[in-house]
Amino acid sequence: VSQSRYLRKARFGLSFRKPTFSQIAASPTKIPEYLSAGLPVISNHGIGDTDHILSFYRVGVILNGFNDEDYRIATYNMLALLKDSDLKARCKRVATQLFDLKNVGGARYAQTYHQLERLKSC
Repeated sequence: VSQSRYLRKARFGLSFRKPTFSQIAASPTKIPEYLSAGLPVISNHGIGDTDHILSFYRVGVILNGFNDEDYRIATYNMLALLKDSDLKARCKRVATQLFDLKNVGGARYAQTYHQLERLKSC
């Protein structure tokens, strides 16, 4: 059974990571996968730029802790967000705008390699 088949049945995605020192700069690949499928995300706070992306673009909810009250608040906020009729399209736009491999990732890698080549020739 393909993963996309499961994603089509989902209403939102979950991305929980232990907020360790190495995760402060992490960018979980699962989040762009969910967004590109049109799914908003619940993620715990403090992982890379996830807090900013989910909040600023209104494509997800930040879980502030791992206790019953925090889960209740995140669930309430996600249910409210799911009422937004533009949510699915916005998730897909944000995925393309921020994470597209060809126009964002590939272009940035190429730019970095060109800069390194120039430094090497100095």
